[in-house]
Amino acid sequence: MIRLQSVAVGCTLGLLIAGCGSPTDGIADNDGPRLQVQYEGHPIADVHVRLHASENGDAVLQGITDRNGQIRFADVPLSEPNEYFVSMESVGDGDWILDTKRLEKSQTPMRLQPFGTTPEQHLTLPPKSIRSLTRNTR
Repeated sequence: MIRLQSVAVGCTLGLLIAGCGSPTDGIADNDGPRLQVQYEGHPIADVHVRLHASENGDAVLQGITDRNGQIRFADVPLSEPNEYFVSMESVGDGDWILDTKRLEKSQTPMRLQPFGTTPEQHLTLPPKSIRSLTRNTR
């Protein structure tokens, strides 16, 4: 009887530690929705990206791209807008800046879909939207 109880306790603890659900549950949720920012086919680091629910509204999500040009958003609102309006600025080491005039005049829309429908998104900066502040160009 004692041996049977210890096996039952051990199995219960094993289930609690391992969790329930399918093997893929939570994999995407652990990382959160992702955005990658690119320029001329390369990821861009140190870009502060703000996502707005309306064109002139406050940012509802924001982050800074890592060395892979990626941002993972952990706190996406449950009720997302139909689209996000994007604003951004460079925050790196000072060897380049985003040319906001080029971004504003670009034919490339600076908008994203809701992450609930498209959890992985890419944003490609338009040509000449990055200005080098050094002699070497990106």
